[in-house]
Amino acid sequence: KVYDMGCITAPYFAMEYADGEDLGTIMLDDNISPDAVLEIGIQLANALQYAHTEGVYHRDIKPSNLMITAEGLLKIVDFGLVKDTHASSLTMDGTELGSLRFMAPEQLAAAPVDARSDVYSMGMTLYYLLSGATPFDGHNPVVKLGQEPSSVLLHAPDADKRLAFAIDRCIRKDAKNRWQSARELEDALRAISL
Repeated sequence: KVYDMGCITAPYFAMEYADGEDLGTIMLDDNISPDAVLEIGIQLANALQYAHTEGVYHRDIKPSNLMITAEGLLKIVDFGLVKDTHASSLTMDGTELGSLRFMAPEQLAAAPVDARSDVYSMGMTLYYLLSGATPFDGHNPVVKLGQEPSSVLLHAPDADKRLAFAIDRCIRKDAKNRWQSARELEDALRAISL
């Protein structure tokens, strides 16, 4: 939850304290099971759908910005790059911000973003959690502007095909070919039982 925001000498926002560990750190210490990846995906899609319904695009979804509490609940943190469609945003369209490894091609090109950009970053995050890699590892990030990403099955060949399809659809280069909302993705993930 974001409790307060404002500007004293610099812009600030105050959020609830999330007692847990971020997924980036968890991945360094241990592999995440496919069941856990599916559950994380469902919780993340649900949270993003709520944010998008409120007109908020996170623009920096990545493992280190996702906390898992001791109770197993996912919390999205670091709203520093948020775009609020109902108010003047902290950062403007046309500004390249975020983590190159997980950001959508349109964001990398400093073009306008929408909910599908967060869906892309969510897909890249799930891809990483399931396989330990991302499709463009070892390449200049600009490659994603001209290439379709490889399927998660390339790095996780034993993954459930339905989960792989859901992830692969998130990360299509053209936003029109992705899940059109986090709700669509959540529904697809809820239909999968591993």
